[in-house]
Amino acid sequence: TQYDMHFEDPRMEAVVTRVEGKFDVHVELGTTDIGNCMISADFTDQSLPLTLAMISEALGFQYEINGNDVVISGAGCKE
Repeated sequence: TQYDMHFEDPRMEAVVTRVEGKFDVHVELGTTDIGNCMISADFTDQSLPLTLAMISEALGFQYEINGNDVVISGAGCKE
């Protein structure tokens, strides 16, 4: 299945929904403030680890992959 993974400033909540659909994983955000962060990037042809690495680098998050579960942690962003 093709997923458009090009983002222009959506909240991380929307990015997480697309990541879950593309990679068939469950993503848990360590704090609700992470869902408020916004990112512009194109992850269309990237693997799950590379997608998460780029998000983490851009927003200063950490992530852990455990099977089909992904946990993203970090300070997040205020609304």
